[in-house]
Amino acid sequence: MKSTFFHILIKWWLVGILFYAPFNTLIVRYLKVRKYNTNYVQFIDEVTISLLIFFAIWKIYKDKGIFNHSVLMIGISIIVFSVFTCISGIINENSLQATLLGTFDYIKYFLVIIIYYAFFKDFDQFKKIFHYMLVLAVFLSIVAIIQEIWALSARYIIGKDLLDPSVYLFHNRVPTEEMVSAAWRFGMRRAGSLLKNPNILGYFNLLIFTFYVFLNRKYNPYIFILLLMSIIFSVSRSAYTALIVLLAIRLILLKCNRKIWIAAFVSLIIISIPLFSYNQPDIDNLGLEENNAITYRDYAARKGMEIWMDHPFIGVGPGMFGGNISIKFDSYIYDYYKFQKGILYLIGSIDQFWPQIFAEIGILGFLLYIAMLLVLISLLLKLKRVNISEDVDNTLTALLVFLLVIYAYTFATGFNNVSVVFPYFAFMGITLGSIRSQKKELTNN
Repeated sequence: MKSTFFHILIKWWLVGILFYAPFNTLIVRYLKVRKYNTNYVQFIDEVTISLLIFFAIWKIYKDKGIFNHSVLMIGISIIVFSVFTCISGIINENSLQATLLGTFDYIKYFLVIIIYYAFFKDFDQFKKIFHYMLVLAVFLSIVAIIQEIWALSARYIIGKDLLDPSVYLFHNRVPTEEMVSAAWRFGMRRAGSLLKNPNILGYFNLLIFTFYVFLNRKYNPYIFILLLMSIIFSVSRSAYTALIVLLAIRLILLKCNRKIWIAAFVSLIIISIPLFSYNQPDIDNLGLEENNAITYRDYAARKGMEIWMDHPFIGVGPGMFGGNISIKFDSYIYDYYKFQKGILYLIGSIDQFWPQIFAEIGILGFLLYIAMLLVLISLLLKLKRVNISEDVDNTLTALLVFLLVIYAYTFATGFNNVSVVFPYFAFMGITLGSIRSQKKELTNN
């Protein structure tokens, strides 16, 4: 009885954190302004993963799921990668704490798959969770559209100055020139809705939009337009890139059933995204003229490649460059390579993923990280051939497609976006868990 109640409590927590995730950044910022300790809130996803992964593994073992091929392959790829990153840290003589936290930062959301896989076994549960997350996304979209109409009307119809506070709904600070510069792009107000962050709004609604598009044959035009408009009003270039990728793939899948053409198109996307992404002047130079760098991301990427060239195979160790762990432990790498740290501290990272991974764990670590992703992709493709149900098949397609969306924005932010990647891998875990249960039912019948 106690065990059953405990499992139910864990499931409610796991569902609740999915609805908390989009608001994580907003809540942390609110608490920081009021001088509260934000550690327990800021790292709630890490704490959840750290505690529940052990219960999940034990539950899988007791359910005999440890012998399931899917969870074994995911687990083995995570273990191999983690062993390598720890070896990299040891060889570089880095602190054990930085090495372990840096390693955990790479694998934490892969562990989310195992946790949700262990505690969710019914696909109807996924559909209920997604339904309420869709409701949340639509509500956030309505607020974002109101924000946008209000700001555009104030600017272009009434003619108010952009420094006038009345132009901005849900903004409780006096606008500065820096804020105005960041808040407007392409002549549009960058709507953040209640999340206050336009990038998070764009990414989160794009996640929900992706699953909505693939799970439904017929779209409610109001839901479709509201989600689409909120993504557009976020005016996030990386979200725009991902949206184009998503819609293009959806069109290709509807019009073409030949796998070779689909594979060719996906390969073209994978090659094209990095070519265009690094030239995006997303963050101004702010005096970073070294090596003719035109943006902060450009500067940071070149520094990352410089570090990689000096440590090509195993890098300088996890938690030593580019991410928040390296900042927390004041990595010596920044001083050694004369990295200008002002914007780094302001943003909290180098604002892109791949230069970090090359610098920290080298080409071997990069290949092992790609191997973890390939394990997931091959698993999803294999499960699509099982044909358990149309809904499950469509969900697997959405999971595959959204990996490309995540890939698109790793060039404009980190991989570990709690508002998007945590729910995404949770969706994957729930789907795998429900497939396992349905396969058992089919076998028993």
